[in-house]
Amino acid sequence: MTVAEQLMARGRLKAKQEGLRKQLAQKFSAISEADERRIKETQDPDKLDRALSLILKSESIEEILLPLYI
Repeated sequence: MTVAEQLMARGRLKAKQEGLRKQLAQKFSAISEADERRIKETQDPDKLDRALSLILKSESIEEILLPLYI
């Protein structure tokens, strides 16, 4: 992977993390520091995608963030 590709992948990862944080804050008003940290520590874009796909269907933050723990 070239340096440019690595930078682009890192940017996509950060965008997914930020998108998940913003959507959770909109849906639930506040996010705990532990949940914020978990999102930030997640480096697998597929796990972030799975969590993002649960935003509309789920009723709790725990349910949405479950893919980040598996």
